[in-house]
Amino acid sequence: TSWRPNKHFDFRFLRFAFRKVLLEKLAHKLGSSFLKLKNQIYKDHPDGFYVRAKPNLCSPDITIKYISRYLGRPVIAASRIDSYDGDSVTFHYTRHEDHKTVTECLPVIDFIKRLIIHIPDKH
Repeated sequence: TSWRPNKHFDFRFLRFAFRKVLLEKLAHKLGSSFLKLKNQIYKDHPDGFYVRAKPNLCSPDITIKYISRYLGRPVIAASRIDSYDGDSVTFHYTRHEDHKTVTECLPVIDFIKRLIIHIPDKH
């Protein structure tokens, strides 16, 4: 199979798929109490949920190199962790929406929870 260039991707599918998967997972977690809100969300968002997807401006080879660069790296660089006092972790990151630096201070357990969601299920 060879790579076929495609200049267009219909993101409507991605918006609908993301909405469906997210709401189904929430419904599974929250049970019947979520049903009314779930139905309302479908009514309020008939075009699906916004999905931030930048245009692909490079070749498949460059994309593969970019992705593979991050396979062996940690979720957060040590340089982004500003302090740790035994109870909480203060860290910073750049928010994608507005490119502003955000500083957060979380209890250690919440910080760890945010890290482990990036660990693949098989591990």
